[in-house]
Amino acid sequence: MTPQRSHLKGFLEHAKLGLGVAPATVHTYRSHVRRYLDWATSNGAARLAPQMQGEAYVGDLRASGISNTTVQSHLCSLSAFFRYLSNLEPGTLSPFAGVRRPRREPVIRILLPGEQVDRLIEGASRNPYSFRGPRDAAIISAMADAGLRRHEVTLVDLAGVTRRADGADLEVVGKGRKLRRIPCPPRLLRLLDTWLLVRGTDPGPLFVSIHRGRLSPKSIPPILELAAHLAGLPPIHCHDLRHYYATTLLRGGADLLSIQEALGHSSPVTTAAYLHADHERSRQAILAALAK
Repeated sequence: MTPQRSHLKGFLEHAKLGLGVAPATVHTYRSHVRRYLDWATSNGAARLAPQMQGEAYVGDLRASGISNTTVQSHLCSLSAFFRYLSNLEPGTLSPFAGVRRPRREPVIRILLPGEQVDRLIEGASRNPYSFRGPRDAAIISAMADAGLRRHEVTLVDLAGVTRRADGADLEVVGKGRKLRRIPCPPRLLRLLDTWLLVRGTDPGPLFVSIHRGRLSPKSIPPILELAAHLAGLPPIHCHDLRHYYATTLLRGGADLLSIQEALGHSSPVTTAAYLHADHERSRQAILAALAK
């Protein structure tokens, strides 16, 4: 086992427990770092100077036919890994420190019409299993009407629902274990109340499996897939609902900072990328203001 490979487990534990990285991201880190370590071993990369090693590896990634966006993802994972190594062993050089990163391809998002979101929630409600119908409808509403990521859906606890005179708030654990409070719009609150009649009021995860355990983030996409099928809709993805939420806020007059906070973004540039093509002028104005 190479010295770098021996630190992989510690790096992943640090990412999960020390940095609060989402499970899906930890899985991505593991996959990307293992690929690099396998490549370095089979190609005798230790003989190369660090930057030459990094450039050679990026060339290998590109030759494999993956997109620039995926190459960027690999480099982010590897940069995090080598930052961890340099903290353990000061003086460790990252092969990727001076490597030029490829430009990401522009992401073209198609905004879901509100009518499709309504049909998706209705489709989930028609699930023949009385337990899953109310739960799945509330989960989809939490993503479309409160902007939750799929892993955030699984981390919300019943205690995180705070009732107020004018409705309720959700306490959400986001990336990096950052907490944020999101108002529950009327539809979400109504669907949560329906779900709680089935779930009960025992402490624990807000959304549970039939066996009363916490859901896995991997269980959320199949919920959307089934709901879309029952509603007669094409496949709908988790980020489609989050994008719908962001654009709905923008159209409702929310400012960039409010949208950024609601989505749990650390950078307003990330928030600007969520804005729909109908608001391209607003998006460009936001980016121009940020560049000053």
